Amino acid sequence: MFDWLGFKKGLPLWRSYRLNAGLKEDVENIFEGIAETRVQLLADWAGECWLHLERLRDQLDSVGDGSAGEGIKRLLAGTYSRAADFTEIFILDKPGAVVFSTYAPHIGVGYGEGSVLASGLNYARSDGKNGRPCLFGPYADPTTLAIGPRSSSFHDKMTLMFIFPIMKDGRWEGAIGARVPNDVIGDLIQRESGHVYPDSGDNYLFMAKAELNVHIVPGTALSRSRFEDRTFTHGENLKDGVTTDWGTVSVKEHTELELMFTDPATGQLHPA
Repeated sequence: MFDWLGFKKGLPLWRSYRLNAGLKEDVENIFEGIAETRVQLLADWAGECWLHLERLRDQLDSVGDGSAGEGIKRLLAGTYSRAADFTEIFILDKPGAVVFSTYAPHIGVGYGEGSVLASGLNYARSDGKNGRPCLFGPYADPTTLAIGPRSSSFHDKMTLMFIFPIMKDGRWEGAIGARVPNDVIGDLIQRESGHVYPDSGDNYLFMAKAELNVHIVPGTALSRSRFEDRTFTHGENLKDGVTTDWGTVSVKEHTELELMFTDPATGQLHPA
């Protein structure tokens, strides 16, 4: 009757549910409201990031040829100062090489076929005549780790990349890239205001369906856990290992791309 929970754990939960069955619809509405608020929060944040890049693209069109290099550097620096979550802004030329960047060691790096950004750039390039913005990731990038944190107190190599196409006369001429540490997303969704109690659980983004990073299977965590290390709790954490009835749950490096939302009874993706 209680499946993988067993009688000892299943019976109290079943009894509690029966006693509170009249609140089911209210609880569902509360959680739907929280989810909708967070979706809107993420959408608004991404929209603001795209506005920064759209403005930068328009400004680049006005840079004169005589002082183009210095003018482009000033524009990148100006956008960087306004966009607090970007740890780097760079420009790719038509073949995919970094020609300008707010992080100098990145200049000269190429992103051709087979590179970590290849599928994102191919999507943004489209047919070469109709470029389209692409929010790519999360993916592991050692450059993100080397640059360091900016707006988030958490930091590792997991990365989101905003790719904004640069078109001229209907032709692909390159792209603007804006680097965001993936922990910025974690900060947005893991705020304490979203928790009933300080240690009341966790919030994640999980992969529903991969379109570009097709190696990421449905149910894979795309955001950092607030219990990844000892920051939020004095109990067990995912870096040291969490003890369960089905073994120890742990991550080697990051919550993202390592945890999956599985059903203990089957080991497969949980139907929820």
